[in-house]
Amino acid sequence: MASLLDGRWETVRIGNNPDNGALNSQRTAVHACLAYNPNDDTWKVLYYRGGEPPVETYITTRMWHPPSESATQITAQTIPGWGTPPTGELPRLFCGGHAFMHDGRLFAAGGNLGLVAYPFKGLKYAYIFDPKIVDENSKWSYLGYPSPTPIPMQDGRWYPTVTLLSNGWLLVMSGFTVQPTLNRLPEIWNPDTQDWIQRTHPEAQMPFHTLYPAAHVVPRGELQGKVFYPMPIATSGLRQSYVFDPYFDGVPNGQYYWKTIAGESNIIRDDGCSVLLPIKPSPNNDAKVFIFGGKKYDAAFGTQVANNTAELINLGDEKPEWVPAPSLAFARNHANAVILPDGKVFITGGNQIYLREGAVTSAELFDPEANGGLGSMKLLPPTSYTRMYHSTAILLPDATVWVGGGDTLSDQSSDYIEIYKPGYLFDGPGNTVQRPQIIAISTSEIDYDRPFTIQTDVPIDMAILISLGATTHAFDQNQRAVLLTATQIGPINSVYHYEITAPEKPDIAPPGYYMLFVLRPKSASTTGTNRIPSIAKFLKLKLE
Repeated sequence: MASLLDGRWETVRIGNNPDNGALNSQRTAVHACLAYNPNDDTWKVLYYRGGEPPVETYITTRMWHPPSESATQITAQTIPGWGTPPTGELPRLFCGGHAFMHDGRLFAAGGNLGLVAYPFKGLKYAYIFDPKIVDENSKWSYLGYPSPTPIPMQDGRWYPTVTLLSNGWLLVMSGFTVQPTLNRLPEIWNPDTQDWIQRTHPEAQMPFHTLYPAAHVVPRGELQGKVFYPMPIATSGLRQSYVFDPYFDGVPNGQYYWKTIAGESNIIRDDGCSVLLPIKPSPNNDAKVFIFGGKKYDAAFGTQVANNTAELINLGDEKPEWVPAPSLAFARNHANAVILPDGKVFITGGNQIYLREGAVTSAELFDPEANGGLGSMKLLPPTSYTRMYHSTAILLPDATVWVGGGDTLSDQSSDYIEIYKPGYLFDGPGNTVQRPQIIAISTSEIDYDRPFTIQTDVPIDMAILISLGATTHAFDQNQRAVLLTATQIGPINSVYHYEITAPEKPDIAPPGYYMLFVLRPKSASTTGTNRIPSIAKFLKLKLE
């Protein structure tokens, strides 16, 4: 029997009653995003497939409400069309990309044109989801609303990646076009001017052949502010990483659009996972990216087979290179990787053969600080349901992980939602812990490289900002974690006061909403090995 110190899985039940059956999610959570409303300080999980046959001319998404907020567990939201939708251009956001904008709205670009069937063609429109709007059927709007004509991208994008940049722009890369062919044109949405910026120079075109490329804004070092693509699969079969400069627009002269970084990684990782590990305060210059799993063609099996290997690269180094990281217990592709408040990476789901065979139910935990920074792996309890291709997982403000979706061939796993409660919530007397509480905070909107203060009920030794999850297809396009310096300035009347310094610059943490967690020292846990996290407070890093 697994120890609670390894965590526990719980199925979301009808009416949040443990004696009831599993709650049907109504929609497969191919896409899952943590939506925050600053007007009433509430959050929900927005999820959708976005490709269901329409009811009349509309398609709907779903929102899961936490038990602490409402007895209503699931609500529906309409994705509107525009005027009379052109044939086959209903707003099917299935297999689009998304990231949160600096103002907290979700930006969703591309999707599926027409019916969800081969050959897959890209939708050339983008949508905005606004959590602050009360009316469920008004939360979604197309780019360009209220004009009857949406503002299109240059071409369609099916399987694109959206990346929030340091200045609040949104970079859209890759995806299949309307034809369908690979869309190699980088496009950038400027929310201030409400315009698309196209990088049309031939040398700006995406140099590799990958859909849904993992992408990270580099926080430090010579490459800071540029976008790192760690796992492209070039048409030549190379395993070469690249950086892209989204701000450069001209004939290269000492500058560049694209640049190769490091040597080739050790293995092809189609549908593997990539995580920018937690960024530490100065003077630490690390900018580590962790990649694992993925699949490649294996002649012995006659199909694509996953691997269990992992690699690390430190983009803060003068000459970044890939180095081996500890292997996983199970080979997997289509997995999900979630940064927890203690800085460890929770890995769940996936499968071992192509899309939907060889399901992996056991979770794993990667500790990036173990073994001198090379990390360690730990096996965790299995899920109750199969989570393979099209599954999702995101961190919740209570330091648990929401898991849903997945395509299966033989059961209804994709219909149900699970919550993983990590072991740090049980590492106390009688498997209960006293979690620290953020009693007060001096501001809900913080400026870069400026101090703010918090008050807690017990001593803490760690503070971390974690972005709001926005995940699909084995990659969270919005995931970022930043460790903060917290200096104790007293207890006063049994309340502990700390001064915390915000991230130095937007390259470290692009503007927008984050969850602030504080953690008790390891000595507060029974085993002396776990930091115990608070429930998060939401903060906004203001656009400069």
